[in-house]
Amino acid sequence: MAAQHFREFERLLSLQQYKKRVLAWSVQAICFSKTITIKKPQSQQDDFTLLQQTAPTEGKIFVYRGRFVRLLNWPKPLRDQLILELPTLNAFRTTEVATVQHNHINLDCGDIQVLDSKKHVFFTMPLDPTITMHIERYLAETHITEGLLFRPGWKAGRRTEGPMTDIAIDYIWKKWCLACGIPYMSPRYGRAYFAVNWHVIQGKSLIGLMDILRHSSLLATQKYLSKIRCYEDVKAEFYQGMKTPFAVQCDRFEKCPIATPDCHCRMYTPKIEVDTKNV
Repeated sequence: MAAQHFREFERLLSLQQYKKRVLAWSVQAICFSKTITIKKPQSQQDDFTLLQQTAPTEGKIFVYRGRFVRLLNWPKPLRDQLILELPTLNAFRTTEVATVQHNHINLDCGDIQVLDSKKHVFFTMPLDPTITMHIERYLAETHITEGLLFRPGWKAGRRTEGPMTDIAIDYIWKKWCLACGIPYMSPRYGRAYFAVNWHVIQGKSLIGLMDILRHSSLLATQKYLSKIRCYEDVKAEFYQGMKTPFAVQCDRFEKCPIATPDCHCRMYTPKIEVDTKNV
């Protein structure tokens, strides 16, 4: 009888120890769970805050074609006009503008040698007709027959050596944006304007754009275009195919062979006017 009571006592004792072990494990699990649930939302909140700060502007280029029309038509010295036109009409990067030399230009064939600022090799590119005309006038006025097309200027009574700096070219852009009353645009915006005008407005090929921009692949060109936002084009596409009080005629009116006054077809694209000062 005593032996039976002793075995029952041992069973109960082992059960108590088991419960203690389970209880201790449960407490550890709860503590561990709390550690995870506290840190995870905090980390997610930090990531979300960082995303809010960087996502809206990271890598985006907002282009308004109306601003470029105003900028390029504003009266200015021919040298500054060419510094604005080379990125806008020929897709030059800032450093590529600074390194143009007289012997890089073939006015008879309409070609120009571009020293690619990323690949550091020369590419033969077609020269925009407007730039060709302005270069002819510029060379006649300056009597430049060799060397850099754009000289950096004078400092302490002596002409400085080497090409213009990116800062100097950017200053010219900033100066004329301020003069004609539009927000500041860097030379980078001129290259973006060229890409939009080539593919969206004129409907030319991505392959051709890839060659002009000197990208290594078509994917790089598509990725570049995806960074550019042009409000005029978005608005025109929004109203395409519908009559709207915000446009007086179709944007294709002068190019369409069967256009008549107040005509409307499924290809109707309103000629949109955008207030570029207030957008």
